Amino acid sequence: MSEVRVFDIEAGLPLYLIDDKTTVLVKEGTDIQIGSFGTDLGERQKEMEQQSIHLDVADENDPIPEWVKVNSAIGQFGELLAIEHLKVEHQNNVKLVSDDAKKGYDVEVKIDGEIHAYEVKTTKQNNNKFFITQNELKAANKKRDSFHIIFIKISDDEHSISGYIIDNPIETLEIDYESITQMTRLANIDIKADRFIVNISENYIISQQVILFNSYISKVCEILKFKGIASL
Repeated sequence: MSEVRVFDIEAGLPLYLIDDKTTVLVKEGTDIQIGSFGTDLGERQKEMEQQSIHLDVADENDPIPEWVKVNSAIGQFGELLAIEHLKVEHQNNVKLVSDDAKKGYDVEVKIDGEIHAYEVKTTKQNNNKFFITQNELKAANKKRDSFHIIFIKISDDEHSISGYIIDNPIETLEIDYESITQMTRLANIDIKADRFIVNISENYIISQQVILFNSYISKVCEILKFKGIASL
């Protein structure tokens, strides 16, 4: 527990008598404490951080920056970017499945006869945060090595789009799936979280191979325009 002490500011100031010729110190300043109270500033700071942590996490329905010159929700735009990138290596074995929320991921890729799942997270914030649902974590925990997160970052300042692929996020990011998804039993209710905020450390991000997505922008814009849901 920290202690906040309150002082009389006026009493703490020195007093001078000044005329045309002289300056005389009449009274020296002294610290006069007029009160104190206990407070746990550390705990209060943690509470404030918890209350504001969600404010700078991108939502999939956020609009993308104007410089991209396409009208689209950031989540859909990121999914199409990811598909174009995956098609370079896997050609026609890539399928968008984000309309089926039960799956817990956005894209399926058939690799050597096995279905790999890709969950796409896109942000235009200058951080490494994104939301992940309990259903997405469930799929990641079940599929393990065949589950991947594609984290896409749109830079408004640099007019660039880069990203990273996180393979098997349950093990790679050391997520304790059983612990964070379990039911919490309180006095009158049982409660369970359905959505979480992931904040990946900058040290981890810079250790990953960077993917550049700018070359796919024009193709994605054409797709959106063809579907009649975007305007160039």
